[in-house]
Amino acid sequence: MKSEEEAVEMYSKWSLEVITTERNIGTEQLFKKVVMEEEKHFEIFETEFLNLQKFGQQGTEKG
Repeated sequence: MKSEEEAVEMYSKWSLEVITTERNIGTEQLFKKVVMEEEKHFEIFETEFLNLQKFGQQGTEKG
């Protein structure tokens, strides 16, 4: 989960740097899409983590 959070921060920082220096709309849109995807990943991992804390590992495959 931490890696997803770090990815969101990293892509957000890079996008601001590129947008500010390059002023390229296509690049800005690409970075926005990447950041939004990483935010979704983070939300999924966070939900799963909270579910594991709440319910434990019941119902997961062991193997």
